[in-house]
Amino acid sequence: MNSKVLCLVPVIALMPLLLGGCYDKVELEEVAFVAAVGIDEAPDNQIDVSIRVSIPRKLAGQEGTSGGSGEEVLSGAKPVTVRAKSIIEAITLLQTNIERRLDFSHMSNFVFSESLARKGLIKHLRPLSRYREFRRTITVSIAKGQVRELLLMDKPILEQSVHRLTQSINAVMKSTGQAFPATLHTFLYMLETTTDDPVVSIIAVNKEAAKDEKSIPKDKKMAFVAGEIAREGGNPVDFAGTALFSADKLVAMLDTKESRMLTMIRGEMPPIKFHFTDPLRKKELVSLELKHARPPKLQVDLKANPIRIHLSEKLEATLIGVHSEVNYTTPKNMSLLEKQVGKELEKRQEELMNKVFHTYQCEPFGILSRSRGQFATFAEIEHFDRRNALKNAIVDVDVKVEIRRIGSQLRPVLPR
Repeated sequence: MNSKVLCLVPVIALMPLLLGGCYDKVELEEVAFVAAVGIDEAPDNQIDVSIRVSIPRKLAGQEGTSGGSGEEVLSGAKPVTVRAKSIIEAITLLQTNIERRLDFSHMSNFVFSESLARKGLIKHLRPLSRYREFRRTITVSIAKGQVRELLLMDKPILEQSVHRLTQSINAVMKSTGQAFPATLHTFLYMLETTTDDPVVSIIAVNKEAAKDEKSIPKDKKMAFVAGEIAREGGNPVDFAGTALFSADKLVAMLDTKESRMLTMIRGEMPPIKFHFTDPLRKKELVSLELKHARPPKLQVDLKANPIRIHLSEKLEATLIGVHSEVNYTTPKNMSLLEKQVGKELEKRQEELMNKVFHTYQCEPFGILSRSRGQFATFAEIEHFDRRNALKNAIVDVDVKVEIRRIGSQLRPVLPR
């Protein structure tokens, strides 16, 4: 037989396999892309699963309305909620009233209610880690109150895309340190390690802001907790604070001030603006922008009983605001201010670490993960009783502050 014919035989035999085409193709017009999912606690050990579906024409800017000005919520339809025994069962039930096949591969946010998180999330997280459409880049958050209400009330000022909104909020949280955004991957990783506990951001509906009054009520006090911040106008939803977990159970919520101390202790603090009490005018404030001059130095004595933790930090500061007439650009006053700020930060961090260790026995600071070198084997780490060890831990924080820049004003503004 001709050699050319023999060469063509395997080619012809393989052609049916290569020319099969996209036999399992799914057109975009046949898919409903889910942008966000929320889970609330329901009676009889059930859950209420709410989803927000993106509407392509809204994303394209056609027939869309500006954020918060129309009937639609963000760039998608209003949330759809079903009651089920599990997330997977809820997905099946959701298809009974949505005319397209649901697709979760582009989802950006997963929100659990506070009441559900306090009972434990492990049985809800396991399907998320196994089902291929739930990507590990999903942002995980905790909602104070009902998640469905939050999804209904969420009306951003600028963003119309849920995906873009999540990215923007996460970027703002990281840049201000007022919350600790975490992905599904980060949450699961910290959950499975023997040294750390998960932390996620907090979301809540601000009831006062939702009323859209002309001004803030006079009796409304300043607050730094999501849902309680004194404000009017804007998005009725607050993104502020950090939720602390002990294993898979929510045990505490930090306000924005404590969240900043958390990022500072972890060594992940971006340049952040703080205000402190004026050392020479106790009723006035001084504002500084702080950042780490070098990574914090951590010393942990795990053999001591109780264990001892010493954290040393060196911060660079920029003087950005002085309310009083005191000139803090002089060497004497600047040194006084540096010592005052250092002592105040030491106090805040020690109070937070003592509260978290002694009251909740959780480890969100990454202390033990940075001390793994003290264990000879992985088995030793696994058998180390970290919760009891941290319960009575002695904490010492040393903060040195150096003002490197004084802003654009040399002397304080004085009236003549």
